[in-house]
Amino acid sequence: MGVEGLGIEEHKEIYTLLYYQWISLLFCFQALLFYVPRYLWKTWEGDRFSQMVKDLGGPIVSDKWSSTYKEKLTRFIITNENHDLFAFRFAFCEFLNLCNLIIQCLLMDWYLNGKFSLYGYEVATKPWPQAYNRVFPKKAKCTYTKFGHSGSIIDIDALCILPLNILNEKFFLIIWYLMVVLFIITFGALIYRLLVLTWREFRIYLLMAQVRNVSREKCQQLGKNLTHGQFFFIYNIGKNMNPIIYKELILLIYEQL
Repeated sequence: MGVEGLGIEEHKEIYTLLYYQWISLLFCFQALLFYVPRYLWKTWEGDRFSQMVKDLGGPIVSDKWSSTYKEKLTRFIITNENHDLFAFRFAFCEFLNLCNLIIQCLLMDWYLNGKFSLYGYEVATKPWPQAYNRVFPKKAKCTYTKFGHSGSIIDIDALCILPLNILNEKFFLIIWYLMVVLFIITFGALIYRLLVLTWREFRIYLLMAQVRNVSREKCQQLGKNLTHGQFFFIYNIGKNMNPIIYKELILLIYEQL
C-alpha cells in the first residue's frame, strides 16, 4: 500500500545523462571537424595567392613588377586551364562549411538527448533555472555498484551532484548562439558564391567596385570574356595588390583577351 506524496511520479520525464564525462572529448572532435574545410583549402591552394602577390601589396610599386613579371602573370591568368577547378574547390569548401554545421548540430542534439536544437531559444523564453536545469541538471539519480561483505555485487542508489553542469550550461549556450551566427554567415557566403557563379552582371559589378579608374565598358568586356575561374583568381589576388599594379594588370588582361 503506497503513501500519497511519496514514490516516483509517473508523469515525470526520466532520461539518462550519458554526456557528462565526455564533453571535453566532444569539444576536441568538434574543433577537428571545423578545421577540415580549412585544411582542404590550404592544401589545394598551396599558398599560391600569397606567392603571386608577394612584394606587390605595399603602397610603393615594387621593382618585382617588371615587364617580364607582368607578361608571365598575365599569360598565366589567361592561359592556365586550372582556374575553374581552383574556383570549384573553393566553392566546395564553402559548401562543406554548411554540411559541417549541420552535422555538428545533429551531433550536439543527439549528444544532449535531443535538447540542443532549441536550447538557446528556451533559455531566452523560459524562466532562467528551468531552461538550464532541463538540459543540465545539477543533481541526478546515480546507480553504482560495489562489492558487499560476502563478495557479491551490490547496487547503490544515490543522489549525485554534477558541478560541471554549472559551466556546461554556459558553454553550450555560447555554442548554440555561435552556431546560429555561423549558419547566417555560411548561408550568406553560399548565396554570394552562387551569384558570382551564375550572374555575369554581378561579377562585372564586383570588378568595377574593386578596380579604380577603369571604364565601365572595359569592366563589362572583361566580365563577358573571363571565365568564372579566371574572375575568381583575379578578384582574389586583387585583394592584396597595390591598386596601381592591379589596375595595370587588369588593363593588360583586357588587351590580350
